[in-house]
Amino acid sequence: MAEINLDSRVVQVPDVLTASLEDEIVMMNLASDAYVALDAMAGRIWSALQKPMTVSDLCQNLLADFDVSPETCQRDVLRLLNQLHERQLIQIVPSQP
Repeated sequence: MAEINLDSRVVQVPDVLTASLEDEIVMMNLASDAYVALDAMAGRIWSALQKPMTVSDLCQNLLADFDVSPETCQRDVLRLLNQLHERQLIQIVPSQP
């Protein structure tokens, strides 16, 4: 499985079941039996991936709203996205021409 980097375009996998529980979002991909609970920040990232976007654009959007260094943001976002990708909850899509 390819590793996600800043240039990757990613999007949610269709048909992932989600539910909100207090400050968390709980997700399950029935096809892969993957189950993940996301905190509020990770849930915001999940919501942003309803449409394909590059990881670098996602980080830029987060930096506009949160007081975090670009390096920390990129590191944490890449870690989360690679975990979601391993669990088949997001997918890499081809870049637009």
